[in-house]
Amino acid sequence: MPDGTVIRLYSDFAEVAFEGGEIVTARFRGRLEHSTRYDRSPFAVGDRVSVALADGEAVIEARHPRRTKLSRAHPHQDKQEQIIAANVDRVLVVASAITPPLKAGLVDRYLVAASAEGMEAAICLTKCDLVDYEMANALIAPWRGVYPVFRTRVDWPGSIEALRPEWLAGHATVLVGQSGTGKTTLRNILLSGERGPAPTSPVSNKTGRGQHVTSAATFEPLVPSGFLVDTPGTKELGLWSLTPPDLPRHFPEFAGTSCKYPDCHHVEEPGCGLRAEVEAGRASAERLVALIQIAESMPRPGRR
Repeated sequence: MPDGTVIRLYSDFAEVAFEGGEIVTARFRGRLEHSTRYDRSPFAVGDRVSVALADGEAVIEARHPRRTKLSRAHPHQDKQEQIIAANVDRVLVVASAITPPLKAGLVDRYLVAASAEGMEAAICLTKCDLVDYEMANALIAPWRGVYPVFRTRVDWPGSIEALRPEWLAGHATVLVGQSGTGKTTLRNILLSGERGPAPTSPVSNKTGRGQHVTSAATFEPLVPSGFLVDTPGTKELGLWSLTPPDLPRHFPEFAGTSCKYPDCHHVEEPGCGLRAEVEAGRASAERLVALIQIAESMPRPGRR
């Protein structure tokens, strides 16, 4: 059989798609078998794999090297990497204008995770039909002019369709963000002519939070070109293999900046290049605070 792409994962098998549209269910062979402890699967959606027939069933023989990967520290074991999607080009961070409220810190972490893997990132603010124009502007203010920012509303499908030519076409793009922000709604509209709708659920009236409906990531072709990866919602994102000194180069405003001291905390140390950028008006104080908050949550080199 030819090589294919993992489009959905289960406990001990995967759905694999081939050129031409054929999809097969293939189990993992021997050494590649899935370990249920901490979800340590050897695969992620987007992986390119070799598949063979054995005793009449499809078996995944090997995984090819990954071109890119979006990953995080495993939520149950922070010394283990959990790969969200493989072989993707772009990351679209989906946040809602209201219910659930936008978590700026989570948005920033996804932007940093994308940069760490050399992937382009953009922000999509959904549910803009539920807030006024000024509130939507205020919510996206920290990132305007730094990242592409899209605003969508379900009462104007054209605002969602605009994502296709402006950001998605020709690329494999992964949708990430909290539960309830509308990732799967975007997916359903963008793939309405090619795929059946995936289930969605309203935000809980009791908690104001999104409810987990998407339980597994999917990797699906997008017309006229590209792929769309829908993922389960997350409450937090532990950055993988990064330390505080790494962060400035993953904030575009500070990427070319250096500080006098390599272990600068960017708060009151003399010779801080990041604070100098803010004082000169080339970066916002809000973005510097965001960087500092992420840095303070991370272990510093040499600290246990």
